[in-house]
Amino acid sequence: MRSTTHNLSEDLLEAIYACALAPERWPATLQSVCDAVGADAAALVVHDQTSRTASAVNAASTDPILARDYCERFARLNPHLAHIRTNPLEGRVTTSLTALEPARFRGSRFYEEWCRPSGIHELAIAELARTPTHLGTLGFARADAAGPFDLEAVEVLEAYAPHLGRAARLSALVREERAAADALGAMVERLAVATLVVNAAGRVVRANVAGERLIEEGRMLTARDRRIRFADPKADATVQRMVSGRGGLPVFVVARDVGGTARLVTVMPPSEETGGLAVVLVGRAQSQPADTDRIMTDVFGLTAAENRVLGLLVGGLSPTEAADRLGLSIATVRTHIRRVLDKTGTSRQADLMCVVHRVVPPLTLE
Repeated sequence: MRSTTHNLSEDLLEAIYACALAPERWPATLQSVCDAVGADAAALVVHDQTSRTASAVNAASTDPILARDYCERFARLNPHLAHIRTNPLEGRVTTSLTALEPARFRGSRFYEEWCRPSGIHELAIAELARTPTHLGTLGFARADAAGPFDLEAVEVLEAYAPHLGRAARLSALVREERAAADALGAMVERLAVATLVVNAAGRVVRANVAGERLIEEGRMLTARDRRIRFADPKADATVQRMVSGRGGLPVFVVARDVGGTARLVTVMPPSEETGGLAVVLVGRAQSQPADTDRIMTDVFGLTAAENRVLGLLVGGLSPTEAADRLGLSIATVRTHIRRVLDKTGTSRQADLMCVVHRVVPPLTLE
């Protein structure tokens, strides 16, 4: 790699690294780099080493149709890229007319079918990162009217390339972390377990759908001014102590709503990992979530009649109450219960309830 003595713009360097945390800034930043070297367009591209296809991660002044055609059809035909693959050097910038014989580049199918119709005179490409499966590059294009990249432009690009590479790698990590956080957030939203994130004052910072529904019902807890208070005084005292940071390990407490229905409440106290926030989980009431019948049938082979009886037992009814509700004799209900116990490999109703809650995911399936 050539040694450069170009003074780098502090404003541009700051903009480059800002892209790591704010990917939406990449197009404007790449445009600024284009302006610095007289390029007409630029793109951060990830090439799949196996399929030889590509994906444009960020771009500036790049025609979307042209970029799509490159990624889907022409990346595998690019002789300049083939040269980079066989001559690896992270941060080095090469141009199409210096990496290859001009006649070879101009005579390539890539030039004839992609560059020439688009008015592209030459490409300058920097290798940013390489793994056994992928190659990350930053490409710049000059139009026919601008002519080839001169030595000064290449040297300026090489001066910025290490910074662009580091920012691109950081940006990819941030994007991956955000995607993971979004996926986790989506899963939490679908939990049938009410999930409340609260601060030290007991105020709700965030709640999933089940949590908001629990608050709206107002039977298990209330949240005046978003501060949670459980209807069960003993449970409320424990929760308030834990969320204020005066607890230690997670605690489990049984809380009853205004009608006497019990739910298990789990409180994870604030910590450095949670940013000083506590998490309160309020278990499901003893009822079956949607699609439980199908799951129990798929896993244990329960019949429709057995599922109906099981649903009432999970809902807290006794065998006698289940018989009355279904209009069956107690003997018939006990027969269904015995068959369900046999199919699930349990011997007591308490064990059966545990099996149901282990097998059925705590997700809303609407």
